[in-house]
Amino acid sequence: MLTHWIQPVEYSSALKEYLDIDRIGKNLATLPGQGGKSGFREVALIGIDPRWAKVVRRYLYQFTHRMPETRLYDLGDLRRLEPDFVISPLVELISCGICPILIGGHLSAMKAIRQVYTHLRTPFRPVLMHESIPESLKASTERSSVIGVQQHLIPGHIPAQIQTMHLSDVRNAMGDAETMIRDANGIVFDLTAMSMIDMPAQKSHSSSGFCTEEACTLMRYAGLHPETKLVMTTGHDPMSLELERSANTTAQFLWYFLEAYNQCITEDPLNGTNFTSYSVHLDFYDTGFKFYKSERTGRWWVQMHSGNHEPLLPCTYRDYQNATNGHVSDRLIACANASLEASKQAL
Repeated sequence: MLTHWIQPVEYSSALKEYLDIDRIGKNLATLPGQGGKSGFREVALIGIDPRWAKVVRRYLYQFTHRMPETRLYDLGDLRRLEPDFVISPLVELISCGICPILIGGHLSAMKAIRQVYTHLRTPFRPVLMHESIPESLKASTERSSVIGVQQHLIPGHIPAQIQTMHLSDVRNAMGDAETMIRDANGIVFDLTAMSMIDMPAQKSHSSSGFCTEEACTLMRYAGLHPETKLVMTTGHDPMSLELERSANTTAQFLWYFLEAYNQCITEDPLNGTNFTSYSVHLDFYDTGFKFYKSERTGRWWVQMHSGNHEPLLPCTYRDYQNATNGHVSDRLIACANASLEASKQAL
């Protein structure tokens, strides 16, 4: 069924010939037939820009396969590049529990991806790694986050529904970026978020941005989050003479996503047993906050402490420390706003 939208890559088998048995290229799985279930976590590679995707695949195939609990499929390349053409195959894959990784996409596809989540009856909560705030986000009323924005590039007014984290703040507190990723269900890594030194084939040719190690860490956070339903890379320059080096870097951070996705676990602080809860009252809120810490992973969550079933948001240990000292972090303000919005919708 998927072959109506996706052209299988003929060079995949040839690429695998010379690889060692422990390489990803030697361990690609075959997609189960209609209605089939593999019993594994499942990820599917799909090329949007065939030329770019081919180079990324070549490097990714050479990396060590360290994902025994994950089936990785290479489905091929989209037959057409129109953004709407991606909707049907993505709905089918995500409905089957398969996380698609789109290689070489464009931010213009964000509207189509929103429609995918609408078909799935799931709110779209994207997090973007990007140097600025794309127009495709400004036009949306949905809650979203942008990690890695640079002060000299962002507009004077940032819509209220968009949460941002500056590049310098990410470097000073990478754990805060983890909470933003853990609050999302779709990951878009635009290569303009990276420095031209590490990603020379990115479109903006900026000298500032994430280094390779930081990109790999962010994508590892995305892989550890069980609610990640889709990953897309955007922002490459197809005319660049540095495609090879940039494709290698892209393959690296995709590998860290895959390796973490193999290890991700689902945690529910409201119904689980391996959690410790802490209540903190702040004078300027009618109700206090309730923090939850996972004794298994060390992760933290927070919600407004009231009799209602308030929204639960990821947070950090530092948010809890600040609250005990009477300080309100941006995360607690977001929690209060989410609680207020949930109350309005319940009316």
